[in-house]
Amino acid sequence: MEKIRILLVEDNPDDVDIMREMFMMANFQHIILTFANDLLSGIEKANSDDIDIVLLDLSLPDSEGMDTFLSMREQVPDIPIILLTGSHNLALGTRAVQQGAQDYLVKGQENANSIVRSIQYGIERFNLYRELDMVNKNMSRELEIAEKIQESIYPDKIFNRPGIAVVADIKQKGNVGGDYFDIFPLSEYKTAILIADVSGHDIASAFVVAMAKISFSAHITPDSSLEEIFQKVNRDIMAAIKSGLFMTAFLVVVDTEKGTLRYCAAGHGHQLLYRKNNQQVECISTQGFMLGAIDEDLFEEKNCKLAPGDKLILFTDGITESFNHTGEMFGNERLEEVVREHGMLNAADLHITIMTSHKDFCNGIKPEDDRSLLVIEYKAK
Repeated sequence: MEKIRILLVEDNPDDVDIMREMFMMANFQHIILTFANDLLSGIEKANSDDIDIVLLDLSLPDSEGMDTFLSMREQVPDIPIILLTGSHNLALGTRAVQQGAQDYLVKGQENANSIVRSIQYGIERFNLYRELDMVNKNMSRELEIAEKIQESIYPDKIFNRPGIAVVADIKQKGNVGGDYFDIFPLSEYKTAILIADVSGHDIASAFVVAMAKISFSAHITPDSSLEEIFQKVNRDIMAAIKSGLFMTAFLVVVDTEKGTLRYCAAGHGHQLLYRKNNQQVECISTQGFMLGAIDEDLFEEKNCKLAPGDKLILFTDGITESFNHTGEMFGNERLEEVVREHGMLNAADLHITIMTSHKDFCNGIKPEDDRSLLVIEYKAK
């Protein structure tokens, strides 16, 4: 068994003798006991003598009270510390434990077994905390990498070409998430725009997003029907994902030459179409199952005419299902009202207005889901 190197920082010789006798009484032979009689020399020894644990008196010639512990912790952060306090300093000992000390022992009330147990548990607990901290740091680094990878999946948040403007944004609940949007220029006049929402908002959801990106990119072509695209993507997800995750999606194609909108939903809620001519908001939707849920090809494509100034608002349910501090939900009707009132704005300003209204409504309440919003403005070719 390796010997435990203990540093006792104590200026009272009688207390040093008592501690030495305690170790002898406990037959605690697997130790190397080192001494220091003030804080400065204790810090020097802790940094130079390969110490496993420090027993620290809070009342020393060059330091007193909580400052003693804080100074030692700052100078030797990689060594566990157990405090030695007087009976009048119990609150101080508790406070120090809350700030990182492993334990505190009251002078005159300790016994041999309690000292040994406190040292053994203090070292084990400190090492466990360090391991957990290392795991957390590694996980944080991995999440940062995953976040950067997922960010690279999304297209630019501002897209412009003759006849159409798109402004998009995604706000994930965590580092990564399950919301996804994409833009596919199909021809000189045709642009496909996709919004999707994978169940969950974690690494698994992000993986499904990455796989969906590959699948949609492979199957969205100028001549494909929207039903056919969803059928192929659904088969890809069903074949690759066995974890029970699924994806809702809403896919549109804007033709700036013909002034038409084609759209198709896969289990995604209705989306909004602002009509500039009458300043009204239409809800557009189609029948269709979620992607990856069942092996069925039941999707429906619809189409409509567009007039210059019309705007399509695509969103995930993280927008409408956000709550404020009273438990009230933002909701579809509130979103429709904001779009109806401010629909005459251009795509960029309308996007800002919607997100600002949403933020003001939530008023600091932490979101429970990822949130995505796209505003698409048809300008005509």
